[in-house]
Amino acid sequence: MAARAPRAAETWARARERHAGRLDRKVHAVRRYLGIRSFGCNAWEAPAGHLLVPEHDEVPYGQEEIFLVVKGRARFTCDGKEVELGPGELVYATPEVVREAVALETPTLLFLVGGVPGQPYSPPPWARDYRPT
Repeated sequence: MAARAPRAAETWARARERHAGRLDRKVHAVRRYLGIRSFGCNAWEAPAGHLLVPEHDEVPYGQEEIFLVVKGRARFTCDGKEVELGPGELVYATPEVVREAVALETPTLLFLVGGVPGQPYSPPPWARDYRPT
């Protein structure tokens, strides 16, 4: 991944340093499983105290994201402001927003939807099904 998506590799390297021992996150590849091609979506699950979303922004990609808490509770930090959300609550982040989320209950399940306004969806460089254009 480092060669194809160096920014994502750096994001995860920082996450490993900041959250050592708290990276037990399960990824549910919803988009790939269902064959969705028009937008990105995944689900992430983690136990209490573990990282769900590493600290990052989407400036280089222009992607907007919605994070919906399906089960459990999560603490989101968006541009330094913290908010705790439970089932049915969501956070919307524009590309410029620096965001991170940590699970507060076991299990916590997030559903994520993302896309770039005005552009057809294309899997990002860190996705297994990424294809250079």
